[in-house]
Amino acid sequence: LLLCTRNSGSSCCGEGASMKCGDVGSKNKEENSSSCSSSVGVEKRNDDSEESSLYSYLPLVGHLIAGLACSSCCILQLGLNILSGLNVAHVGCAGFNKILGPLRPILRAVTFAWLGGLWLFGRPKQQARRRLFFHTLFTIALAVLPEVLRLSTNYSLFAGSPSPPPPSSSLLEVTVDGMGCEACEVAVRSVFEQVSGVVAVEDVDFKTGKVNVRVKTEEWGSIEENELAHALDLEGYDLTSLHTRSNQK
Repeated sequence: LLLCTRNSGSSCCGEGASMKCGDVGSKNKEENSSSCSSSVGVEKRNDDSEESSLYSYLPLVGHLIAGLACSSCCILQLGLNILSGLNVAHVGCAGFNKILGPLRPILRAVTFAWLGGLWLFGRPKQQARRRLFFHTLFTIALAVLPEVLRLSTNYSLFAGSPSPPPPSSSLLEVTVDGMGCEACEVAVRSVFEQVSGVVAVEDVDFKTGKVNVRVKTEEWGSIEENELAHALDLEGYDLTSLHTRSNQK
């Protein structure tokens, strides 16, 4: 009886141990499977976040291209002007407006219709609406940049009433070849303002190539003309003619 009891006890212990080991093994398998599934889920979420972050930049690229097309890549020409001012590269007019300028009204009409469609028919959510708002402002700012440059340089809306011309000054009309857009007007104006003897640059028009500049009569001569021609040539523009329109004594 004792032997039977011992044998039965040992067998029971063995069965209990085997059951306990089986439970531990199944639990480990479940933990491993859950950890694997969680790691797969994390990797999938990371892939989705990377993909969504990539797609989040695509609308901005579209708005950038639309704004550049509407402005005839005016901001790119401004960048070339900055490189020229830093004496890194003297390119002059890159010719963007010669290609895109005639298409500017059509490109602007299509772009503004596209922006209106995004707001009217896209029905963006709150977060997407905020992002679309900044993208729209970005596109419009690029689109109207040529007009802003012309107003700020030629008309000086915020400069107040113009000062009377100084005594002993002359108004010259200079013809400059190579200007193709409003950004070129800014570059040419900067060249004139750095030449000695120049009092004020009154008007720059890239369409006609005319620059009206007031100079000091007693300080203006062939040396200053050569200096102006050399400075324009260095920036990629050519001085083709120069004559006096009026004298102030």
